[in-house]
Amino acid sequence: MLVTGASGFIGRHLVQQLRDSGALVRVFGRHVDGFGGSADPVECMVGDIRHAGDVARALRGVSHVFHLAGKAHDMREAHGTTEHHAVTTEGTRHLLRSARENAVERLVFLSSVAVYGRTGDAAVDEETRCAPETAYGRAKLEAEAAVIEAGAQMHVCCLRAPLVYGPGGKGQLPRLIALIERGFVPPLPDVANARSMVSVDDLVQSLIRAVRSPGRNRQIYNVTDGRAYTTREIVRVICGALGRRVPGWHAPLPLLRILARLGDAAGSIAGRKVPFDSDVLEKLIGSAHFSAAKIERDLGYRPTTDLARVMPAIIAARK
Repeated sequence: MLVTGASGFIGRHLVQQLRDSGALVRVFGRHVDGFGGSADPVECMVGDIRHAGDVARALRGVSHVFHLAGKAHDMREAHGTTEHHAVTTEGTRHLLRSARENAVERLVFLSSVAVYGRTGDAAVDEETRCAPETAYGRAKLEAEAAVIEAGAQMHVCCLRAPLVYGPGGKGQLPRLIALIERGFVPPLPDVANARSMVSVDDLVQSLIRAVRSPGRNRQIYNVTDGRAYTTREIVRVICGALGRRVPGWHAPLPLLRILARLGDAAGSIAGRKVPFDSDVLEKLIGSAHFSAAKIERDLGYRPTTDLARVMPAIIAARK
C-alpha cells in the first residue's frame, strides 16, 4: 500500500495503523523522516508529487493507494495562490495517470469539507452543491473530480474531512488551546452554532475502511465524529482539561463584528491576514455542520470517540 503525505499529522497515524495491522507500506513525499529505520518495515521513496517521474516511480508494484498529499490550508495565505493547484490538483492528476499505467486497484483520496464553502446551520450532506471560497477548497474540488473520473479504471473514493483533532495536531484548535493555556479564555457569546469535527483515529479508521471495503465505486463521503459542537462547548472542553474557569460573561456580538471589520480594514492596508477579522469571527461563531450518515450506511463506519475524551491526550502531548 502506498501512502502519500505520510509525514503529516494524519499520514503518520495512518501509517502506524497500517503497520500495526501487518500491511506492507510504502511512503512517498519530499520528507519521509522517521520512517524506514532498521526496525521499521516501511519502504521510503523521496519525491515531489508535482513531478510526474517521481510519482511514476512511487506507483510501481502498488495495488492500493491512500492519497493524502496536498498543500495544507493556511488562513494567512492569499486566496489566489497557485500552489494549491500545482500540488493538490495537478499532483493528484500525476498520481492518477501513473495509477492507471500501473494497474492500481483501489485509491482513496483525502479531501476536505472546504469544498462546500460557507454553509448554514443545517447538516450538510454529500448532495449539497459545492461552492468553495478558498484556493484550498477549489483545488480539493478539482482533485475530487479527477479522482471520480479515474473510477472508470480503478475503484476510487473521496473522503471529506472537517477539522481533525488528536495529539500532535495543528491548526485552529491548537491555537485556541494555546490561548487558553496562556490565560486568555475568549469571552464568546453562546450563539448555538454547530461545528463538526473528527478525531484522527476515526478518520484513519474511515480511510482504511474505504480502501478495503467492497462498497460502491466513485463515492464521496463526509467523515465526522457524529457530534455538532458549539464554540462555547469547545471552549468549555478545553477549559475543563486545563483546569481553567469559563468566564461568566461574554463580549456582545455587535462589538465582535465591529472589531472584525476593523481587522478586515487593517489586513487590507497591510496586505496580509491579521489575527482577528471577519473570516476568523465566522470560524468562531458560524456553523459548519456535516452529516456522516452516508459513510455509516455504506461502509459501516462508526465513530469511536469525541473531543471531550481526546482532549486530555491532546493537552498531555503539548507538554
